[in-house]
Amino acid sequence: FGNLTISCNGEGINLAINYYFGVAVNAARGIAYQVEGAIQRFSNGFMTAVTPQITKLFAVGDYKKMFHLVFESSKLAYFLLITLSLPVFFEANYILDLWLKKVPDGAVIFLQWVLINAWIRGCARPVIIAVHATGNIKWLNLWAGGTSLVFILPLSIVAFYWGASAVASLWIMAGISLICNYLELICLR
Repeated sequence: FGNLTISCNGEGINLAINYYFGVAVNAARGIAYQVEGAIQRFSNGFMTAVTPQITKLFAVGDYKKMFHLVFESSKLAYFLLITLSLPVFFEANYILDLWLKKVPDGAVIFLQWVLINAWIRGCARPVIIAVHATGNIKWLNLWAGGTSLVFILPLSIVAFYWGASAVASLWIMAGISLICNYLELICLR
């Protein structure tokens, strides 16, 4: 369900942007996600090392250490993400110009909002890993995944229809991401 949500929102927004704004705007969005993906790979490498430890601590019933590791790894993963992405955020125009030579219109603002969304979700992965360690992922997927699926794509389409810019989908995603962070913490509790 979680993967379905990600696919529907990603591909659905691509289709909506193509329909309302054209392929060039969608290309600018795609470039932003390529840069974000490169940054996320560095940060996610750290989480690969932490995941087995969170699962092990839950399995042996040491919840105090598990929660400590979840919160500390959230902070460290977030720090790594911010450290790598903050210079990109402020120098997006220069970096994209250096990389592409001809930067598509809107690519800089897309990149900046994609990074803001990455910052919002940056500390969520350890929480999700901890919920997965419990084996009780039904509510996590229904609440957080369902909230994303029900709101991001439909609200984006409505915003586009009413004349909002293509970046509005990322504004909507930022708001829903904040709600999902909260719902994931409830599931972990």
